[in-house]
Amino acid sequence: MNRTRIVEVRRFELLEDRLAGFSIDIPVANECAEGFWARVAGWVVGRHQPVREIRVSIPEVGRPVQRLAANLPRPDVQAYLPSHAHAMHSGFDGHFSTFGLAPHFEVVVEVVDAEQRVIPVATICGTREGNPVWKAEPGQLQPILVTALARSGTTWLMRLLSVHPAIVVYAQYPYEMHAAGYWWQVCRVLTAPSGGIDIGHPDYFWFYLDRVGPPPFSIPDMLSEPGLAHWFRAQHVGRVLAHTSSMIEAFYRHIAASQQKQAVSHFAEKQAIPAYSWLVWELYPGAREIFLVRDFRDLYCSIVAFNRKRGVIAFERDNFDSDEAYARWLSECAVVLQRNWEARADRALLVRYEDLITAPQPEIARVLNYLGLDSRPGIVSMMLAQANMPDVNLQKHRTVDDAMQSIGRWRRELSPALQAVVNDAFRDSLRAFGYGV
Repeated sequence: MNRTRIVEVRRFELLEDRLAGFSIDIPVANECAEGFWARVAGWVVGRHQPVREIRVSIPEVGRPVQRLAANLPRPDVQAYLPSHAHAMHSGFDGHFSTFGLAPHFEVVVEVVDAEQRVIPVATICGTREGNPVWKAEPGQLQPILVTALARSGTTWLMRLLSVHPAIVVYAQYPYEMHAAGYWWQVCRVLTAPSGGIDIGHPDYFWFYLDRVGPPPFSIPDMLSEPGLAHWFRAQHVGRVLAHTSSMIEAFYRHIAASQQKQAVSHFAEKQAIPAYSWLVWELYPGAREIFLVRDFRDLYCSIVAFNRKRGVIAFERDNFDSDEAYARWLSECAVVLQRNWEARADRALLVRYEDLITAPQPEIARVLNYLGLDSRPGIVSMMLAQANMPDVNLQKHRTVDDAMQSIGRWRRELSPALQAVVNDAFRDSLRAFGYGV
């Protein structure tokens, strides 16, 4: 049986300029529930206006797994804060899914105020106990996750992996089909409890003909009968996993056949947001994850050069009004990557872009050894020869003529003032990944 156990609930200090008060009433330490659900309930009162919603977010991914309305009647809160008219309807109560979270997980409860500012109010720490409700069968293709930020060299690494006879990749530029990632997302959504916002509301699913939210019957009130609750939190999850894994298997077996690969054992996909890593490690006994990193100052330059070359404003650059602000945001992305690497350093492989460019043969052999695949010199030479064959898309993707020119470019391409900005912004992550500052 799978169980979710709450270890600790830590409240943050009240931001009195934004909130008049808040409380996390549920969960409490040592609380335990069957399956992959945990309850969260409490109340929150905005300083001047009602809050928009409550979110439960995964900090190492920076994305919410549940959104709840804060509009339930709380007469006790109205009595406590009589001067706030909206205190009467300030309660929230719902469940979030721990499916796919780390065995020892943390989630952050956040308030989104009337001005859409996100205010963290508490951290919930817990554990997931028990055995997986589904595991990949012997002979199924095993996943290789390439976890990296954009412009880190993922296209080149995926191109190299696609050539190996035991690895199947959708080998069309930019190697971003995300077939498995899509089905893992389906798993997460279809096994999650319904919330109270937009498509997550159990009564509104039929209004969205172009989207699918959590099952409308996955709310506690409808699962009060013990047998039904157990079925949903065990058999339902297992059946969803079995179906989605079969879709992943069928897709990549089809791609392998079209590429005339007869002895594939792995498939590889990029992931810029590592939202599925823990799920994959749990379900696939032969899963592997490669963290590809690049000097973040060069990464910044590569994004600027790519946008200039293509005449576009991509990679979220249009959301910032200055180069400095954009660099600061990228540094936050680097911290997320760093946290994920530190959490899985015992099982994942760290590859530096610079090593892949300056010493390709030993670095590729090191990657293949980690994957448990044929790494003989002849295989590595074949991979390099085929990956280096002329490709017009790859040429368009590059922002320098020679890959060696892409190393240390920040010293040549950035002004002294901007060099100081990126040095400061990326300082901690650079050091964490072995780069000098």
